[in-house]
Amino acid sequence: ALPISVAGEYVKKSPGQNIQSCTVQPVLEEQPRLKNKPVPDQILNFYKSNYVQRFHYSRPVRKGSIDPENEFASMWIERTTFLTAYKLPGILPWFEVTSMWQSTISPLENAIETMSTTSEKIGRA
Repeated sequence: ALPISVAGEYVKKSPGQNIQSCTVQPVLEEQPRLKNKPVPDQILNFYKSNYVQRFHYSRPVRKGSIDPENEFASMWIERTTFLTAYKLPGILPWFEVTSMWQSTISPLENAIETMSTTSEKIGRA
């Protein structure tokens, strides 16, 4: 399978129909009515996978030479963000992706993000 960055242009310019499948992670959208309020974990968990319209697909990308003592120092993350026409879940059999953009996450940003996620999981346990 081609990575999202390569397949995206190929799929858009192809005369036929194509299906591209990849595992994406839902992005929690802040709920204005819950902002600055203590919210139970059950409610947060509900919104992590319901009423979601934005999704991330991340894949590692190597930049520069690989340091044998620290392989993560040269591992960047290419993150593709998808925005669907409607929030999921829904009754439609499929949802159109209305926009897609890419960003690159540096090894340091990736480490900070990973530590924040791990800290959040430990705090909720």
